Amino acid sequence: MNARTSVSALIVAISLAALPGFASASMLRGHEVNAQQIDAIKTGETLDALVKTVGQPESITTWADGSRSAVYTTSDSLVGAQRVYVDLDSSNHVKQVEVIAE
Repeated sequence: MNARTSVSALIVAISLAALPGFASASMLRGHEVNAQQIDAIKTGETLDALVKTVGQPESITTWADGSRSAVYTTSDSLVGAQRVYVDLDSSNHVKQVEVIAE
């Protein structure tokens, strides 16, 4: 787990528990994604295009600066369960994708 993901997860947890309104999380009906779907995510595509390609995320967190993070899960028989974090800019375009082992 890299430092950015650890800090992001901690900020989300604290924000949701102690500072309602600072960040908001929408719990959506998500599903597991596979490696082909993850590979199909393209930097610059919109959130709408992401949902059409990969499906609904488990959650979307909106940060104070207007950027967002969409979270998916995946499982792989070789490496086990993983979280997929798709970071979006304030105009809902994909900035980066991170896959983190759970």
